[in-house]
Amino acid sequence: MQKEALLRRIKNIPPVPAAISRIMTIVDKDETDAKALAQVIEYDAGLSGRVLRVANSAFFGLSSRVPHVQQAVVVLGFSEIKNLAVSIALQQHLQRMSIWRIIDSQIFWRHSLAVALAAQMLAKASNQDSINAFTLGMLHELGKCTLAYCFPEQYSLALNDNTRTADSAEKHYCGFNQATAGGYLCGCWKLPKHICEAIGQQNVGNSVAVGSSLGVLLKCANELAIQSGFSEVGNNLHDPAAGALLEHFSAETIESTLATLSPAVNEIEQFFLMQATAATTE
Repeated sequence: MQKEALLRRIKNIPPVPAAISRIMTIVDKDETDAKALAQVIEYDAGLSGRVLRVANSAFFGLSSRVPHVQQAVVVLGFSEIKNLAVSIALQQHLQRMSIWRIIDSQIFWRHSLAVALAAQMLAKASNQDSINAFTLGMLHELGKCTLAYCFPEQYSLALNDNTRTADSAEKHYCGFNQATAGGYLCGCWKLPKHICEAIGQQNVGNSVAVGSSLGVLLKCANELAIQSGFSEVGNNLHDPAAGALLEHFSAETIESTLATLSPAVNEIEQFFLMQATAATTE
């Protein structure tokens, strides 16, 4: 009954932007055609403009301005533009939802960005799927948005319960944790199966044997983001057992990620948070 109630309410959440679905389809088919990616982004004038604004920002430090998306893909790379486009489209979409009186927008996006960057760093260091790693990090807390939208009063209580971990508080007040809710939303949005599974398995144990490789990568990235000071939305009660997962990576990789994560977030967050703020004013 609880699952049916959640799925019924999820259907009222605005569907995923077409640009995200199309971009994820391109990546899921292992296509790296700059022209195809550019065409999808350029079809959405608002998204195209924001992608170019960030691509031409001081963060990327290009010697000359790129005038159109296809050139940006060539100059900055398929993965960078794909990550920018999905992240910006997601922000535009979520910022229009009436959930930000419950969720602290800045904490939410800073944490998501930190997890995305950490996931990308870990993926590259271990020769895993770095193209999807960043996107997964940006999407990984969709379940919190889902709970805030579907059960606003109950989720508000969960966020302010300092006697339970976030996972147990969400289950207590809402009947689900954010991982389960996020997995359901990704399924309703028809996102790629491996993305849905990784998000849905976030709270399924802390053994490296649990879940897909992307799921383990996500858990480790989340842990490193928290260790770096990028806390999650809600109370600060954290499961220390999650740190055991980091043994899946070399000490050198963990040290390198921790050393570079905060500077990377601080350098890029102004551009990502700027896009999120702009979406609320339209």
